[in-house]
Amino acid sequence: PAQDFAVVQDGSIAIDGPGGRRWDVTMLADTAPEVEQLGPPEVSALGEMRLPFAARDDYGVEAGEARITLDLASVSRRYGLVVDPDPRPEVIVPLPTPIAGNRADFEENLIEDFSKHPWANLPVRISMNVLDSAEQIGQTAPRQMILPGRRFFDPAAAAVIEMRRDLL
Repeated sequence: PAQDFAVVQDGSIAIDGPGGRRWDVTMLADTAPEVEQLGPPEVSALGEMRLPFAARDDYGVEAGEARITLDLASVSRRYGLVVDPDPRPEVIVPLPTPIAGNRADFEENLIEDFSKHPWANLPVRISMNVLDSAEQIGQTAPRQMILPGRRFFDPAAAAVIEMRRDLL
C-alpha cells in the first residue's frame, strides 16, 4: 500500500522484516516562491492586455493571482471624476500556469480584456502573488499602470465612453 507523510526533520525511515530496507532522510528547507513582472503591458487596439511575468519555486508553483485596485490618488479629478466613486472590490484574476511540465521556473503572460471595466484607462495598482504547495506566498510590490482599455479615435465615441465611465 502507498504511504504519504510530511517530512518535518532529518532522520531515518526503516521497514523491518525479511528484505527490509532503511533510508536516511535529509530535509531541505522550502523557500518561498517568487514572482516578478517582466515589463510593461502590451495592449491591442481593442484593449486586450498582455502582461508578461515570471514565477519560480524550488518545488513548483501551485497557483497565483493578480490583484488590481484603483489608484484614486492618481486620478485626474476633474469633469465627471470630481465626485468620489462608489466603492468597488479589487479585481482578482488568476495567473496562468503551465498545464504540463515543470512549474519550478516559468514565464507566462497574463492576458485579459478590461476594456469594459469602469476602471479602463484609469490609473490602477497591480500586484501579483504566487503560492507553493507548503502554502508559502511570494508577491510583487504594487506597480502603477493605466488599466488598458479600448482606444476611440472618433471624438463623439470617446466622449460617450467617457460619460459611461463617469456614470459607472
